[in-house]
Amino acid sequence: MSRSAFAALGLVGTALAGIIALELRGIEGDAVASGAAATAAARWRPAPEVPTPPPPDRTGEWAATALARPLFAQDRRPVAEPRGAVAGGPPSRELPRLTGVLVTPGGATAIFAGAGRMRSRR
Repeated sequence: MSRSAFAALGLVGTALAGIIALELRGIEGDAVASGAAATAAARWRPAPEVPTPPPPDRTGEWAATALARPLFAQDRRPVAEPRGAVAGGPPSRELPRLTGVLVTPGGATAIFAGAGRMRSRR
């Protein structure tokens, strides 16, 4: 590059630095300089706080519901459902059992053990 190109770049850089300095000097805290923004800021008032009633205390009701039935009774069992209804498939089909998970940089693989054989799914 020629000497004049470097001089031009230097002048442009100096001008930009001067503009930045003037902008920074013009900022005075949070004050709005002038114009419509200053008028709007002068008219602004925060909204009045509206008190909201606290939600009703229902702790006693919840505690009574929880204590109404025995939680640790020996005869307490979950409701028996047919196996097909839980699995969403035919009742004779056995669900596979997860036996392992392999995580490699190439991907993750789940290993299932079904009825009598093992299979893997990606």
